Formats: sequence, C-alpha cells, structure tokens
Amino acid sequence: MLNRMIRENPKNMKDETTDEWIVGKTIVLVVMILVVSIIAVASPVSASPASGSSGTDALHQQIRSLVSTANKDKAISLALTSPEFQSKAQGHSIKFHSIFTTWSAASNLRVDTLVRTSTNVVYYYNNQDDSSANIVVSIDPNLGRVTAVTSHLNAITNTTPKPCSPGRVGAYAVQPECGGGGTQTCSWAEFYYPVFSGYEFRTGCTQQTSPVYEATSTWTVPSAAEPWQNACDNHHCDISVWDGLTHDAGGGSGSSAYIVQAGTQSGVYCLFGGCSYFYSSWYEFWPRSPQSCGAINAGDVVTSDVINEAINGGSSSYWDIFLTDYGQGGKGSTVALCATTGNGFGVATPYYAQFFAERPQYCNLAGSCYDATLPKFSSNLGTVFYMNATMNRLNKASAVSGYTAYSTGWFTRYWMQNQNTLNIDPMSLSGDNSFSQIWLTSFGT
Repeated sequence: MLNRMIRENPKNMKDETTDEWIVGKTIVLVVMILVVSIIAVASPVSASPASGSSGTDALHQQIRSLVSTANKDKAISLALTSPEFQSKAQGHSIKFHSIFTTWSAASNLRVDTLVRTSTNVVYYYNNQDDSSANIVVSIDPNLGRVTAVTSHLNAITNTTPKPCSPGRVGAYAVQPECGGGGTQTCSWAEFYYPVFSGYEFRTGCTQQTSPVYEATSTWTVPSAAEPWQNACDNHHCDISVWDGLTHDAGGGSGSSAYIVQAGTQSGVYCLFGGCSYFYSSWYEFWPRSPQSCGAINAGDVVTSDVINEAINGGSSSYWDIFLTDYGQGGKGSTVALCATTGNGFGVATPYYAQFFAERPQYCNLAGSCYDATLPKFSSNLGTVFYMNATMNRLNKASAVSGYTAYSTGWFTRYWMQNQNTLNIDPMSLSGDNSFSQIWLTSFGT
C-alpha cells in the first residue's frame, strides 16, 4: 500500500519497457468527497484534443500527447549522466521506477492553459533490511538540464486486506476464495480489518471475469490532528486515502501480487514538545517503492485517476496515473497536476478496484514496525467521508453504476476496527451511487 517497503522480488515483474534502462547500471475522518469510477475497455483516445477544449479528461489527453517516448529517452539520459545521480546511486543496484511530470492549468481546465512545470525521473533500490529508497532526478520543463537530485528512504509499509479474515458473508453466496457454499454466482462479503476501511468493487458477478481498467476518485484532503494528548509523540498519526487496481481480491499474495494505486497522505508527528503536520500526494506500482508526487494542503479537492491503457485499446502492460489538485474546496485559481503516463508494469489483468482509507505502517531502520495511529480530524470538516461510485465512466455503452455493483453483490466491504472498537464505518451505497464512511473514534489504534 502507501509507501510499502519492497518485500518481494521485483524481478518477478515483467517490465518490457524498462529492462534496457536498468541492466548494468549501478550507480498522503472528516468530510471527504470521493467520486469513484471503475472502467472497462473503451476506444482509443486520439493523439491530442482541440486547443480550445476543456475538462479534466482533455487535460489528461493533452498530457499523454506531450509526453513522448523521445522526451522520456532524453530525460533518462540526462538523469543517468548526472554526476549527482551517479554519486547517490554508487554502490546500489538501481532499477527504473517511473517518470512523472508536473503541470499547472487554469481553473477553467482549458487545454491551452496547460503548462509543464517539471519532468522527474525516478530510480529505486532495495536495501538488505528490505527497506527501499528512491532517487529522483528533476529536470527543467524544456528538458535542458537537471535542476535537482534528491533521495529518500521509503519507511512505510502495510499488508493488503485479507478477503478471508473474520467477518460477515453476504446472503447471495460465500466468496468462492473463502471456500464457502451458496448456489448463486454473485457474492458479497464484509470484514473487520485493523488498518483499512472502504470498498473493493468488481464489474461482474463471477470473480475475475470482467476486467476493471480504471479507478477514479475525488476527495477532500483530510486535516489531521492528535487524537489525544501525546498520542503522536515520536509516533506517526496518519491517514491515507487512495484508489487502485489489482488482479486478485485484496491485492493477492506471492510473487504475482500487485496494486497500482495513487492517493494522498495526511499526518501528524510530534517531537520534543512540538508537532509537525504534513500533506502529500503519491502513487505506487506495488511492489515497487512508492513515489511522492507533490505537496498538497488540507482541504484541497484532489482527483486520482488510475488507468490501465487497455481501456484505450492499448497494451495492458502500460499504465497511466493522474493526480489533479483543484485547490481549497475545489475552487483554486489554478489546478496542479502530477502524471505518470505509459509506465511499463507488465502484470496480470486487473479485476478489482479498491477505494480505501488506510492507516499506513511505519518501519524504522532497525526493522521495528508499527501501524500509524488514526488521527483526529478537524471539527470544521465534520466526521463523514462521502464517496460516489461509477463503473466504466469512459465507456458509456458498458457503464455500471456503483449502486448497481453494490445492489447486485459485486463488492467486499471493510470496516476499520481495533480492540473491539469500530473506528470507521463505511455505509451502504444509495441510489445516487454515493456512500459515506463515518469516523467514530481513534481509540484502539
């Protein structure tokens, strides 16, 4: 999940686009409005939108057209030949991670206002203690020179939800992977889990028959605070909100497990009598290391769009992720975007879309790990987490609403519960495809 430490061998992941770049190189509950979309196959997107067009999809389309293969190759060359990069990579077996670009646009979302602000090449390596680190080479918008080289240790990890953990099973049937009976194909399940709350949807009755090629969510970044006095002393109190795609229920296990995900993190950390508050956006091709995608603010409205390119008639081995920050209350004068497009990550077909709030787990360099405490949330934002769910947004002929998926049993629901105390309660979907998660307490976390 968010900032998961690499605990499986990335060599088991086929990456058709990046092997040649890496061989031989050593060198972020309160009111959150969440709009959820899960999408299957659609017709290919054209090369670029008309200059006067507008809208988030048009901006994404323009970004795809502007980030060419040639530009990526040039960015990688600049990164690999940077003396500072070579110094930071010295002694490590580095692997290519991704390239992400940052952009700004006017609040009217017109394509002709889109401006690239940076290109960033990311490599990563694993340490012997199973921790991982990223080296990020930032390049000016014109791809003329390296502007910064930074490295950071990924010290957060967590496990995926286990679909057979104790909980309630739907009247339709027992989930097939849980070994239950039942005569109907459609099945739903509900589980209590200590660090996750939310839904995992699919787009058909039978498990792993209907691909899910896109997950889109919009929410308000929660404002985090200490849940009780001294709760965050030398201890993280964090919440991550994210959406993602995966092949197996719960993310799977073993060498074939993966989750492609993106979201935001809100956290508090206190030391020597003072507290720091931090907010960021991030994306991850787990089990690769995660990557921060830019600073955000509490109260910003953010959209995450995780896409497998098969939705556009492309190869299922390639992925796009777009994180769009619309500013405070969604009414900022400008919009900031972070994107990684055409990223090679050859994994099995995604059949599940996940929409979760999560307490990430932190591990120190000595290998000692703990789950972040669930923060308290600012009273001015309330205690409700709203979501909408729609499937196949880009393919209207095969669109499936969240309410349809919920009412027909195409879901697994997770309650966050600790020490027999319910922390976050995800409610049922209503006819307008919305549901709310209600934060009750941080006790027990």
